[in-house]
Amino acid sequence: MRKTRSDEIVWRDETVGRIVPDGRSTKMQIRQAVNDLRRLREEIAGRKGFTPLTDQEIREAIEAGTR
Repeated sequence: MRKTRSDEIVWRDETVGRIVPDGRSTKMQIRQAVNDLRRLREEIAGRKGFTPLTDQEIREAIEAGTR
């Protein structure tokens, strides 16, 4: 069963939930997002003074975030 806009779940005359469409993206939207990210990556890499993070720096940031 496919839901259109939204359907409410009512229990004892009280709305307890709402079912809404999942909002999936189309393949074209996904491709556009990936292309945009690739262009952004190239732009950032071309900036003066840019140096990519090392694996160690990434690990340290992850560990710091879990403390």
